Amino acid sequence: MSAKTLTADQLDVRLQQLIKAVRWPSSATTATSAAAPVTACTAPLTFTKAKQAKPNGADLLMSLMSSTVAAKAKTEEKLTPQAPHPTWCRDGTARTEYGVYRSSANAGGYVMALYDAGRVISVYPSLMGQADKSGTYAVSLEDVEGTTSVFPSFTALPSPKQVWDLVESGKRNGTVKGKVITINPKAL
Repeated sequence: MSAKTLTADQLDVRLQQLIKAVRWPSSATTATSAAAPVTACTAPLTFTKAKQAKPNGADLLMSLMSSTVAAKAKTEEKLTPQAPHPTWCRDGTARTEYGVYRSSANAGGYVMALYDAGRVISVYPSLMGQADKSGTYAVSLEDVEGTTSVFPSFTALPSPKQVWDLVESGKRNGTVKGKVITINPKAL
């Protein structure tokens, strides 16, 4: 806040008045939840050398469609009462490029927050890998403009370094933005 006609003391009084006027919404009408600090995970993930899985059209389609279902669920979540939020922990040592986090709601994978840009990589058991018992892990990147990119799956839980290298290579199998799904023909 600035003013050409107020002194510093007068401006300070106005700022204090503005701050006092700020009110939280009443909890009776709006669901509120307190922020919780993100602490180090008590048991870090262990990784074996995961290999990229052979291309599987069904796995790719399931990964792409699950992105649209997840986006729809986020929209519907805003309209329904909030369930308790999961807690998060930080896994391993943070790097400049990314931080690795795990949710108490899903211990089977992790997310990587890229730089400080609002972009997130998700690494979780793939839907097809669960259905056919192959144990593959899906990798997807959510970008700030609403695009989700799906990358080749892994045969086991990949290390964050393996995922970073894959995403950095740009080898997308497909993308989803809104209702538009694009598949890379080389991925089939």
